[in-house]
Amino acid sequence: MAVFRKNGKWYIDYYFEGQRIRECAGENKRLAQEALATRKTEILQGRFNWQGKLAPVNFKDFAEQEYLPYSKDKKGPNTYRRDQILVKHLCDYFGKQNLSGVTPEMVEKYMRWRREGNGGRGKPTVATVNREVACLKNMFNMAIKWKKTTKNPVREIKLYKEPKGSMRVLSWDEQKALLPACADYLRLIVLTALNTGMRKEEILSLTWDKVNFEKQLIAVENTKNGEGRVVPMNLELTNILKNVKRIGEQVFCQPDGRHFASIRNGFEAAVRRAGIPHIRFHDLRHTFATRYMGKGDVVTLKDILGHKTIEMTLRYAHATLDKKRWCLEMLNVTLDGHYSDTKPDMSVSDILVSY
Repeated sequence: MAVFRKNGKWYIDYYFEGQRIRECAGENKRLAQEALATRKTEILQGRFNWQGKLAPVNFKDFAEQEYLPYSKDKKGPNTYRRDQILVKHLCDYFGKQNLSGVTPEMVEKYMRWRREGNGGRGKPTVATVNREVACLKNMFNMAIKWKKTTKNPVREIKLYKEPKGSMRVLSWDEQKALLPACADYLRLIVLTALNTGMRKEEILSLTWDKVNFEKQLIAVENTKNGEGRVVPMNLELTNILKNVKRIGEQVFCQPDGRHFASIRNGFEAAVRRAGIPHIRFHDLRHTFATRYMGKGDVVTLKDILGHKTIEMTLRYAHATLDKKRWCLEMLNVTLDGHYSDTKPDMSVSDILVSY
């Protein structure tokens, strides 16, 4: 706690509940010292009310004018678009409230309100509601940081328990059925996913200046977490991309050069034509990662996929039967006690996916 002078005025500087607060105390140092002593006493006696010293801030105004611009500037484009959707649902419920008026009880009611199917089309999953509440929590954390409010009503809220997500992996036979069922433009996109593990948005936003054929590398910038990474291309994908007709800046685009708004309908139609059980495009990423772990290590896979933590990558660390057998064959001990260093014939080439 301290007093200081700035631009001819005296200020007091102190902390309350971990937050740094500065107040203008006038043009007299003695009055500033007395004001600081008063604040110390109020805090010690539990009578201090910082919220009462803050101007009321409307929830919707804060969300649209401060939080979303922050999200656009600091987060990746995919995360920003997701935040726009989450914030819209939150504003539908909390929009007329001031930040200081949102209570834990209101947050609990919001969660039930959304689970009943309000505020959108159909009933959202518990995972969707949890993402919305997580966004709300982050909004209040930023509001506290920016001195817009003092408390986060979401801090003690318990999220819904989410069921373990299913991870669909294509079999080789399913893959052989899927690729011919894809339209020409879609087949190239699917092949890129299967050979790199890149996310759909990363592939659709890929531009030619980010593809280095000489070094066989792709610079991925439009990532989920906003952090760029470099993904190596295998020989098969390098040859595939070299034969893609260049129309504009985008590697994958419509015949007139426009960006694909969505490939969902085309992909789902291809899955139906292939006659295989339902899969999502994101499952192609799971397929790549699972196959990679049959040949490589989890640390390298983490970097290729762009995971922020190794825990996210460990989902794919279950060794395949072939890899287990390959490892055991390298540990041959004969009946007479000798060691056999005969290695099984297993090439990494079968990770490549071609036409």
